[in-house]
Amino acid sequence: DQGMAAGHKGASLIRNITYLRLSQIARTGEKLLFHFVDSDQEFRVKVNLSGRDQPLLALNYFHYLDAIFGHTDAWVLTGKVVGDPPVSPAVMAGTLLHDVIGFLERMAHAAPDAPCQFHGEPQRRDDAAYHDMAGLFGFTTPVAPFDYPCPIDGMHDHRACFTRFAASLERFFHGEHPTRSSHYEYQHALSSVAPARTVYTGNYVLAPAGLRYFVPFATLKLRMAGPALGRIVRARVRRSFVAANLPMLHGRTVADTGEAEFRPGVDREEDKVDLSAEFERQFFGDVLLFSVETLTEMGYPARQIETLAIARLVEAKLADLRDRYQAKHRQILARLGSLQATLNNPLAWWNHTGDFDQPREQFDRFVANMQHNFGEDAAGYRLIAPGSNSERRQEEIIAAIAGYEDDRRAWGQVLARSLDR
Repeated sequence: DQGMAAGHKGASLIRNITYLRLSQIARTGEKLLFHFVDSDQEFRVKVNLSGRDQPLLALNYFHYLDAIFGHTDAWVLTGKVVGDPPVSPAVMAGTLLHDVIGFLERMAHAAPDAPCQFHGEPQRRDDAAYHDMAGLFGFTTPVAPFDYPCPIDGMHDHRACFTRFAASLERFFHGEHPTRSSHYEYQHALSSVAPARTVYTGNYVLAPAGLRYFVPFATLKLRMAGPALGRIVRARVRRSFVAANLPMLHGRTVADTGEAEFRPGVDREEDKVDLSAEFERQFFGDVLLFSVETLTEMGYPARQIETLAIARLVEAKLADLRDRYQAKHRQILARLGSLQATLNNPLAWWNHTGDFDQPREQFDRFVANMQHNFGEDAAGYRLIAPGSNSERRQEEIIAAIAGYEDDRRAWGQVLARSLDR
């Protein structure tokens, strides 16, 4: 249906179309800022007080945005998010399994009817502690598993904690990490302003001059569009692209359903969840991003790079990332085996406790979906293996990178025409 297809252009294309309308609004001569916010975010932050997570209305966002754009050379400003991770479950399976195994091992040594011990201050973490390959982005990967922060108030035992944890596992497939959400850490917004390299597309602000930096490579519909945009903006206007400590509260799932409201690439049929489309978009989005990052270090996009050189670079990045994904896959397989052995241990109290069928069924369903999406023969890994799909994606990425300068010129012409209307 062409009418339906016309309505599903993808987030990046829709943002670019929106830019054209905003460029017309900018002609009024008023001092305007354009703030892009995703529908799953709130103008709040999350803090932990005495072991309890609390969302707070703590920041005067518009006051600080006005001050930053009024007293700096900023054209593009990005904040971050706190709460649920801003990345795909496709790159969080390893960290989650590590924490689930740690939860079960700790729970196995606790009396089921003893007061819950899964409370306390949250562990400090790097920005990308939830990411399986945090090292790609310059962060360290924590060695120890993270404890589950039990959200139940009042006196309760380990059976209640286990039950709540089991019920939360399904939400992972829609982007919620039950053990590695993030909290707001105070730093005065004005003093926090610093050069940026990534656009968080759910929380960024443009001055009218920033509209010239459209979201690149949008027709590929890959993940990592914001980081790729950020690398290009940084290469073009280093001083005018900044980040500030103005995070927003990010919630992946709807409370009533436990599912994301809008989640392309996540297919669900009854109890089965398939992440293969999202996994594929994530992997090739990484290939695109890290190819662009290396190219900007060579002077791209101001410097024209020969298509053959781009092709060689993309091929090398694809091979390197495939090796990294395969190494992580081996780790995930080992952790899946360890999880099943720990979960099914006949001596574990949850396997011989009455009226505990539902939590065990929820754990079994979680393991089944992890096996389906990250097991030995998972479809996502087949899509990134050498073959026709990988060759097609590689050709698309090379053509998109090589054609960026043509796209930039065309964008300038389209912007000019939109201003004449």
